[in-house]
Amino acid sequence: GDTNAARAGEWLFPALVLVGSAFVLAVLFVRRSATTGDRRANSAPVGRVALGLVSFVALLNLAGFVAAGTVLFACTASAFGSRHWLRDALLGITLCASVYIAFTYGLGVSLPPGLFLTER
Repeated sequence: GDTNAARAGEWLFPALVLVGSAFVLAVLFVRRSATTGDRRANSAPVGRVALGLVSFVALLNLAGFVAAGTVLFACTASAFGSRHWLRDALLGITLCASVYIAFTYGLGVSLPPGLFLTER
């Protein structure tokens, strides 16, 4: 059966990563506010990455790892200045499909298959 340590590990590590990430984000935000002063920074790239992350979380179980990762890749590429949506989507789907195949079939780690792929 499951031990208490195994059950705690299911939520403890992701919670620690979340808290640590929130702390780093807060520190970076405070440092940025202190250095920029009155100047308004362009927040559009941050919004695009945030949109990609929210979309990834929303699509992961519904559409699967490959589709969610492709959206995240395209949004992040857009945040870094790329205006080639089709090329970014094709590159994202290639990269995410390769990762999916490597993890699922090579390492035996199950990633969400979504509607278009079947579990092995």
